[in-house]
Amino acid sequence: MKNELERSRKILALRQVLEDHPEVFEGKAEALVVRENFLTESALLLTRINQLVVPFRSNLVERIASRQQFDQLLFKMVNIGVLLARRNGDLSLQHTFGELSKNITRVSAHKALAVAEVVMNSFAVHEELLPALGVDPEARAQFEQLIADYQQSSREAVQRSNLRRNLKVMIKLQIKSLNELIRMDLDRFVRYHASEYPLFAQRYQAIRRARPKSSAPELPIDSDISGVVTNNLTGEALAGAVITLMEHAYSIETDAEGRYSLDELSPGSYTVSCHKPGYFVPEPVSFILSANDSVIHNFELISAESAVA
Repeated sequence: MKNELERSRKILALRQVLEDHPEVFEGKAEALVVRENFLTESALLLTRINQLVVPFRSNLVERIASRQQFDQLLFKMVNIGVLLARRNGDLSLQHTFGELSKNITRVSAHKALAVAEVVMNSFAVHEELLPALGVDPEARAQFEQLIADYQQSSREAVQRSNLRRNLKVMIKLQIKSLNELIRMDLDRFVRYHASEYPLFAQRYQAIRRARPKSSAPELPIDSDISGVVTNNLTGEALAGAVITLMEHAYSIETDAEGRYSLDELSPGSYTVSCHKPGYFVPEPVSFILSANDSVIHNFELISAESAVA
């Protein structure tokens, strides 16, 4: 998303210049057509950019809440699985469940659902032992329903991801088309009329000469890592915490609600760190992302002041 915003910034700045100086194009039929085409296409670009930004923020909030609820119940059921394995003397299964309980919040949605399936299969095999472990039919039904709901939520997340991907493709094509219009028509027009309309030409050319800020290499659009950063004691959302994707030396800050999203990642291994002045730095967290994957990880930071007190 950051890449699309950076590429469109100069185009939208030129749009403002053209809107502020309609007199430059008056009485020039071909130039008027070029101006109207540019204003129309850049308006559509702005609409698509807004569509890209706004739904993602609301989808992120919904997805984080859904995953947190799922993780809480899954953690409980995995620990029931540990007890079940111990009751049956199944050391292998006990070890498996023990390892799963440590990493539930660090795995992708696909892997979390796979863990849930292992748990449910174990419950089905040892159904007669469940009541003694505190798993009544109602609790099991609740778990099954939550799995179904989360599966549906994951499918919808994939669909939204595909829509975002298609929208980004349209934005890139539109930016390419607008840049061609700028180079082939507007640049020539401005140079020709620069002496007649010096203020207009000065504003236009200043934008055209501006060089984009250097940024981290563009990441392929595919998977994402997101979450919330909070104070571990108060639960307060921490805005301005720095989230770093260590393999790419790429950093972002959490928003006013403590949320972050690294949403343009290709499949592979990633390590994410978090820090904020006045808080202890937690251990970096590593993930392995598959294609079109989505991982949610929340950081709970310990205040240096509370530790001293």
